[in-house]
Amino acid sequence: MSSSSSSSSSQSLPSQRDDFSASNPTVEAAAVVSDGTEGAMASESAVSVPAQPAEGTRVAVDFEYGIDVGVHAIRGVRPSMEDHHIIIPFAAESGSGPVDRNIKPRIAFCGVYDGHGGKRASEYVSKHLHNVIATSQHFAHRRIREAIEEGFAKVEEGWMSKAYEGNMEDGTTAVVALLVNNLLWVANVGDSECVLVRNGAPTCLSIVHNAKTNHAEEVRVVQAGGRIRRSRLVHPIWAVLNIGVTRSIGASSLKAGPNTDGKPSGLIAEPDINCVELTHEDEFLILACDGLWDVLSYQDAADFVSAALADGAPAADVSARLVEYAFKKGSLDNITALVVVFNMAGEVASEAGASAVEVAGAADDEGATSGGAVSEADDAP
Repeated sequence: MSSSSSSSSSQSLPSQRDDFSASNPTVEAAAVVSDGTEGAMASESAVSVPAQPAEGTRVAVDFEYGIDVGVHAIRGVRPSMEDHHIIIPFAAESGSGPVDRNIKPRIAFCGVYDGHGGKRASEYVSKHLHNVIATSQHFAHRRIREAIEEGFAKVEEGWMSKAYEGNMEDGTTAVVALLVNNLLWVANVGDSECVLVRNGAPTCLSIVHNAKTNHAEEVRVVQAGGRIRRSRLVHPIWAVLNIGVTRSIGASSLKAGPNTDGKPSGLIAEPDINCVELTHEDEFLILACDGLWDVLSYQDAADFVSAALADGAPAADVSARLVEYAFKKGSLDNITALVVVFNMAGEVASEAGASAVEVAGAADDEGATSGGAVSEADDAP
């Protein structure tokens, strides 16, 4: 991969309260460079744009425990970049809440979205999924699973409406992690995965949705009236149209509707959802697209990250090293890796907590991770 000249930019966006709704103060956005890197540092009041941005995105958050989040994305050998990602750190805020009138939860959201057939679906989902989840009445009443299910359903509906209207066939996988105090919620569709490392041992918290490695998904597709050929889901009418995953947001040409004469394909956008309670034994979390997992086992990735952290590297550097490692191992896809490092023994640095900052990343067609904040968009689902 060749590097091009770098540049940086900034913009303002609404800060976010712990319920993800917009408020008035503004903060600086992430710095962007054109060689696949993005840099940002989150403070208690604003994001400062460094003169020489570090690789990846680094965000520091004050929690009941501390977390350090880094993300790095490259186009790799692909002709275009279709991945998007987002990191939204939040801290507690005093005041009355819909359930507990004394304490609001500490929350953070991370997501990796691997587009196929274009980058528009992954970009759309990266802008909207977290907001739809957080503004759900289920979320307000701490029914997190229902809020996630509703979020995926509404974003699927919103994108499919735009896709049919604009004749867009883009689709995307999704893997997201939602931290609510010490509970970690993970949801995914497709083959982007989330791995939690506890005492050096990796545990995958997501489900790979394809027919190649998941027989249950093949059975589900067939029972729904769809077809699987050579481990790929094929169009109900034209077998030449096919896809490697069995769950995806978007991909309108393969969904039951005008492009299939109403015949079902078995391709759905319903997520698998997992929830674990974090403990002092939990070290870090890796969210990544299949461009990484195609060439690294869970243990390989866990060992690599553990070694980098032992060297004192921050999460942003770790994610960049991990992506480079996957590329050198022969990945033939776009590669995005998001690393969340836990410090369960850490103390809250500020009783009031940090101001909210939203840092979103999208990689452009030259392979550069382009940052900048995502504000309320006009095409909300």
